[in-house]
Amino acid sequence: MHPLDLVKTRFQIQSNKVSVPGDPNYYTGIADCMKKMYKNEGLFAFWKGVLPPVLVETPKRAVKVSESVRHTFI
Repeated sequence: MHPLDLVKTRFQIQSNKVSVPGDPNYYTGIADCMKKMYKNEGLFAFWKGVLPPVLVETPKRAVKVSESVRHTFI
């Protein structure tokens, strides 16, 4: 997931929540969400969940590149 996808997902999850003063998981806007994520979870919070898609995509791309190289030079 990319950072803005993560922000969008957090907004979707909170859509049924009632605002509780001081709740770090209730966001009033994009900037508020990003500020609270950074403050409460650190910089790497913006890239949570990025590893599984990368691990799935890398072998697929490697196969495509090797096939295109093989057809180009053979």
